[in-house]
Amino acid sequence: MKNAESKQNIKIILSTLFLIFIGVLSSILIMQGGKSNSIFNPSALEIARSMEYRRVQAGEEIVEGTDENVHFDAFFLRDIDGDGVAESLRGTCREIGKQDTLYMEINVLTEGYLKDGRITINGKNFYLATALPKDAQLKNNYIGNNVKSIALNAMDNGTQKLIIGTVRSGDYTYTSSKTAAIGANINNYSRDDNEVVLTGTYVNGEGQEISIEKRVPLTVDWHGTTKARISTTNLTYSDIDNRISEEAITLDFKINTEETVQALNLSKNYTEGTIPRAKWI
Repeated sequence: MKNAESKQNIKIILSTLFLIFIGVLSSILIMQGGKSNSIFNPSALEIARSMEYRRVQAGEEIVEGTDENVHFDAFFLRDIDGDGVAESLRGTCREIGKQDTLYMEINVLTEGYLKDGRITINGKNFYLATALPKDAQLKNNYIGNNVKSIALNAMDNGTQKLIIGTVRSGDYTYTSSKTAAIGANINNYSRDDNEVVLTGTYVNGEGQEISIEKRVPLTVDWHGTTKARISTTNLTYSDIDNRISEEAITLDFKINTEETVQALNLSKNYTEGTIPRAKWI
């Protein structure tokens, strides 16, 4: 009789223990580049990272071989010191699914002209989205979510053109493709080998043609947050009497967890649970 009562009490306590176990179980999904807590401040992280980027210096825009008559540069703008004035930077840090503006400026000054000009975007971990209509400087319409090249018409001296695009972590048309530029490679969350390249032919005042190439390196960093949930919430044993003895209770079960945001690549899934000790009556 005593043994039957003890088993009944154990069944009740066992049920309670499993609920406690599920309640205290923590599933921590460790993601490259991501955090999931309330202390995390994306804006502060982005500013801190942006302070490490190189600032654009005077004279860096000059294209070699043009007698300083052709200038080209590519940069991001961000106020990193809070003075209300945006600095020109060689990099950007943004949350996955967000975007930043990339400025590309070309200027032909007082002598000669540029022909067969082309801007190539070598984005290793970003897509460049543009909505650029054909005009006197642009040879075609450039409207797309992943523009790789922009052809230029001949640009006479005294011509200046500012081209604006948005840097994104993927194609934002569909949620499933918002990380397409990053892919499955965790190294793509931060890359400093992106480039914007100007090529073409500069014709100087004497008619001499000079091939030009100007490469501008850019760093692009992505970050994100994660959320995890436990999909296993209850468990019933049909053979509970066979699992209970005078010395121990034998349990075996699976705990299923999942990351729900699905913005970052999973590097490690760590699940930890605690079953509290109890005295059997």
